[in-house]
Amino acid sequence: MKRKSLSDKTIFTKHLTSTVSVMLVMFTLGLVGTIVAGTKGVTDMLKSRTGFTIIMTDEAQPSEISAVSHALSADNSIRYFSFKSAEENMSEWNRENEEDVLQILGVNPFPADFTVRVFPDWSAPDILASLGDRYAAMAGVSEITLSTSAVSNLHHFISTVNWILTVIAAGLLLISFVLINNTVRLTVYSRRFLIHTMKLVGATGSFIRGPFVRSGILSGLTAGVIASGLLAGLISFAHSKHAAVSDCIPWSALWWLFPAIILAAMAVCSIASILATNRYLRMDYDDLF
Repeated sequence: MKRKSLSDKTIFTKHLTSTVSVMLVMFTLGLVGTIVAGTKGVTDMLKSRTGFTIIMTDEAQPSEISAVSHALSADNSIRYFSFKSAEENMSEWNRENEEDVLQILGVNPFPADFTVRVFPDWSAPDILASLGDRYAAMAGVSEITLSTSAVSNLHHFISTVNWILTVIAAGLLLISFVLINNTVRLTVYSRRFLIHTMKLVGATGSFIRGPFVRSGILSGLTAGVIASGLLAGLISFAHSKHAAVSDCIPWSALWWLFPAIILAAMAVCSIASILATNRYLRMDYDDLF
């Protein structure tokens, strides 16, 4: 009876160790996923600040300015736009430079213009250029200014960061599978003689694997739920300390993360249980020692 109690305690300790190991690995993967979501939030924020400027001619009529404004309002790709008259641009320049350009030059050198910002999906350089060409053809428009190099550099930077994070996530997933597989294999190793005994009495492979797989799924579910809870607590704490974090990593951007952590933990633990059990199912009795 005492030996059975000791054996049950050992098995429980191994399961607890396995669950804690899986939980720590999934928590780390969840942090990477949070960083990915945060990067996407920052990316969308930067993309939403890209756009172009529509410079009107000095002779532009109010009707032409109104036509451009109506076209921008009806354009689904435009997130925001603002109009400044020539007088407003001059006043802003005078205020920033503490000079009166009208007294210096005798004329107002500033044209009226529209500052346009697009939605993130429309921030690619070629799409922005296409949008700019559309408005350049309108009456009263002098030119379209677009910082193509800045937009291209932004997209290159974003692409590089996404690739780096993808490689890191893939590497962590591979490492996590190896660690979890080793942990589960140690758990199954302690019951290898039980597996062999079940083989001797005619139990099929699927029948023998069943309890181990169910145990792995339960262990993965427990580890995934705990890791998700810890990660949610950490994100909530970060939100309460820094408003910028809640802007870059809103809860709406993390709807996929917590189910993914739980499903990944269950999948990895169940696959590791199948592989470890199959290993001992194929062994002869002498190889078990």
